[in-house]
Amino acid sequence: MRQTISLKRRQTLKTNLFLFSFVCIPVVLLLVFTYFPAAKLVYYSFTNYDGLSKNPDFVGLYNWKKLFSSSELWSTLLHSGYYIIGGIVQNALALLFAIILNDKLIKGRKAFRGIIFLPFILNGTSVSFMFRYFYNYSKGPLNLALKAIGLKAISWLGTEAIVNWSLAFVCLWRYTGYIMVIYLAALQSVPAEYYEAATIDGANSWQKLIHITLPQIRTIIGLQMFLNISGAINIFDIPFVITNGGPNGASQTLAIQAIEYAFTYKNYGLASAYSLFCTVMIIILYVAQNKVFFRKERG
Repeated sequence: MRQTISLKRRQTLKTNLFLFSFVCIPVVLLLVFTYFPAAKLVYYSFTNYDGLSKNPDFVGLYNWKKLFSSSELWSTLLHSGYYIIGGIVQNALALLFAIILNDKLIKGRKAFRGIIFLPFILNGTSVSFMFRYFYNYSKGPLNLALKAIGLKAISWLGTEAIVNWSLAFVCLWRYTGYIMVIYLAALQSVPAEYYEAATIDGANSWQKLIHITLPQIRTIIGLQMFLNISGAINIFDIPFVITNGGPNGASQTLAIQAIEYAFTYKNYGLASAYSLFCTVMIIILYVAQNKVFFRKERG
């Protein structure tokens, strides 16, 4: 009897150790590759770290004072607004495509899904080079088309007033298909019984959309909007490759500015402050979005 109890205890101990190892490994990886670098980033934002010295000098709030006193910060932050607006349009288009292509009566809907999703699987740098040629003033297909119908060519990437709209369109073109797939999955998770009951009650398609579909996928819409906001604040690859922040800094983003301070001026302390500022802005916008987006639900 005692041997049986002892054997069971050993088996239970082995099982617990086995489960603990499965929990411990991801926690250790999370600490090493996420929280430790984040803590170092906070520390570096209060130093004059140049990327090489082992013992950087502590400078207190100097980097933060320099950050907030710079006019570049606020103008660069405003550039993110173009991508946020583009993200709203992107979400609306993705949801529209998802609703249309979720209808089983549409022939070839799988092919249309693949065509819309295709831009997302393309390499970001390749997409950027492609659109840099597309927007080219003298040889770009867009300006050639304008000339063909008797209009003047436009400097899409050289005009400060429209360069950010041009770049935001690239993001819209590339990511709409990905968001559409997310919405398709969300739509297919809505119980069909809801629609059947609404049909019996005499509800039309618009009423089903407003009173069933959108409330059921509200959380997914909120998540996608948050991802768009965070992506808009941290956007880097497309503006960096296409314009490198030009002309005259008109398309500069917070991420490009942080990279420039770190690798061009070797001022990793100020670059760390920029990165932390991006994180704080994302958190503030996320909280504001949730208060507006889920206000009725909480009420």
